[in-house]
Amino acid sequence: MFFLAAATIVVALSCRCAVSAETPDLEMKSRLTKLPPAPRLLLGRGEETKLRDEIAADPQIKAVWDLIRRSADAMLTEPPVERKMIGRRLLDESRRCLRRMTHLGMAYRLTGEQRYADRAKVEMLAAAAFADWNPSHFLDVAEMTAALAIGVDWMHDGLDEPTRALIRNAIVEKGLKPSLADPYWAKGENNWNQVCNAGMVLGALAVADEQRELAAGIIVRAIDGLPYAAKGYAPDGAYPEGPMYWDYGTTFHVLLIAALQKSLGSDFGLLKQPGFDRTGEYFLHVAGPTGLFFNYADAGQGGRFYPSPAMYYLAAWRNEPGLLYREREMLARLAAKPDAVSPKASDRLLPMLLVWYKADMPQARPAALSYVGGGISPVALFRSSWDQQATFAGIKGGQASSPHGHMDVGSFVIDMMGTRFVEDLGMQDYNSLESIGMNIWDRAPGSDRWKVFRINARSHNVLMVNDQDHSIDGRGEIVSSTATSAKIDLSGVFAKQLARASRELRLRDDQSVEVSDEVQATGVGGALRWMIMTSADVTMDKEDAILSRDGKQVRLRITGTERIALQSRPADPPPAAYDAKNPGRTLVWFELKLKPDEPRAWTAQFWPVSPR
Repeated sequence: MFFLAAATIVVALSCRCAVSAETPDLEMKSRLTKLPPAPRLLLGRGEETKLRDEIAADPQIKAVWDLIRRSADAMLTEPPVERKMIGRRLLDESRRCLRRMTHLGMAYRLTGEQRYADRAKVEMLAAAAFADWNPSHFLDVAEMTAALAIGVDWMHDGLDEPTRALIRNAIVEKGLKPSLADPYWAKGENNWNQVCNAGMVLGALAVADEQRELAAGIIVRAIDGLPYAAKGYAPDGAYPEGPMYWDYGTTFHVLLIAALQKSLGSDFGLLKQPGFDRTGEYFLHVAGPTGLFFNYADAGQGGRFYPSPAMYYLAAWRNEPGLLYREREMLARLAAKPDAVSPKASDRLLPMLLVWYKADMPQARPAALSYVGGGISPVALFRSSWDQQATFAGIKGGQASSPHGHMDVGSFVIDMMGTRFVEDLGMQDYNSLESIGMNIWDRAPGSDRWKVFRINARSHNVLMVNDQDHSIDGRGEIVSSTATSAKIDLSGVFAKQLARASRELRLRDDQSVEVSDEVQATGVGGALRWMIMTSADVTMDKEDAILSRDGKQVRLRITGTERIALQSRPADPPPAAYDAKNPGRTLVWFELKLKPDEPRAWTAQFWPVSPR
């Protein structure tokens, strides 16, 4: 049998709804005989009636529906997907297809207009005709399988049976069966587990009437495997791969669970994983008042300007309306200026917001102004209020060797007065590096990954010693925290470079931020560099740096046993031709010479000077 060891399934499943440990495939096959008729994936037959009523009664959710329908209308005249690779990936085409199926499918379900189903049919037949869905990069297969599963299910009544049969066959032959060959991702501890298992479960549920044995094994495999990815949320909900991959992995994580709940009536204990109940708090707090993420690890520099469907699911599950504070802000902006948001590929699961939206959930501000999460990538996030002009600061621990990790342990960001003043450059496009032969997925010391400016320590708001890379496996742990501060032990990050090191970030009552460092040199001393990245204009006022941006100013001063003069230089051009450009970015820095065994301490003070 291709399903994974039954003994581990017992741990993953709830007692109330557990699949039998002795014969999990037989038990699941029995459940699949009781499936509701299609459409049954995520939005059951007849549920669109209630959804129409909610849209009519709520201007904010109507704005989301209007955006979805505008997108669906635009798709009617677009050419269908092609088997067009970018580097080693078909992923852009898979995501394009998924976006079209969710939008056209929602438009069909809510309007009943056949034109949407007809256009979806063209799309699905084009994808079904591909030679394969690129199983060498299985995310591509997973998203394409999810696309056709949702498409054939949601458009069920608008498709003839020969078409439905052809699409179901493509799901089986190009999605489900290839997943049996080498499902290395099935028990992975990263987003591949979440996305690939979700895509396969959606595909399995879509074809279960004809392929019950195959579907049962795939669903059991996912129930068994998803807890391995969920371990990353423990103990407090912080996502190890950063906020961008939270949005990706967690949305598919929720999609998988919601599909099981809707079609099989159970989450099979998957909602009970340690830390998962708090992950909505993490995502709420990890964006500053500017709307920008604390974008550590492989996260882009963009902000949170699209609402997250997963947050609506999590808020409803936890009955915590405060989790939607930022989401409702985005809905309000969308309702006020519907043309200000341009559709894009990253909104491919936006229609799920309509499915998971609860019209009776009250509006509420979050109770807490801070969040501290441990685990693989510890992070501490603080703000002075939930107003858009509030001060926000975040700092992270962890280690560079984590999935999608950077040499950013100890890095921090700061928003003040509605502007980001201390920033992270964000990830570099993978294909720009892979296309020239760089192996950016080897995390060994000295590998290509650590040559990239945006990934290594030289671009981050961190310490460096003798211009050396950080220790790849050295960890930074949060050793103490309060409602306004967190201290990280960085000693492991500087193994053999420093005898000890720590950094503490504090948000003060006057909305200033302090970042205090303590280090002790090894027996040979060394040159220590402190640095931050900013998009602000930088001028010097004696030893201080004045950061000016958007008509606002922040003063940066280094204090300690002696005044330390700051310096600045452009971050562009970057060191190597393969590095992404960084126009308008400036490094602010200073360097100290450490004597053998010398202890040193200093504090970087950031405070707003205008307007107050």
